[in-house]
Amino acid sequence: MNSKVTREVDMADERGFRKLILLCIAGLVAGLVVTFILRAIFPEAEILYMTAGAAVTAVVAVPPLARYFQKRM
Repeated sequence: MNSKVTREVDMADERGFRKLILLCIAGLVAGLVVTFILRAIFPEAEILYMTAGAAVTAVVAVPPLARYFQKRM
């Protein structure tokens, strides 16, 4: 009984971790898309598209990371 409960918890953690990784990848892709769009519109303003891409990545990826590790602690 105890090993079954442990196995179910491990599988739930694995699913949560997979979901977390997918959200982080989505954040990176969204950041890259914003970076390329801004680079096409404003080719002379290098810091603008780099900052915007990093900001989008952080906004999409950091909250799920924080929630996941907060649950794990």
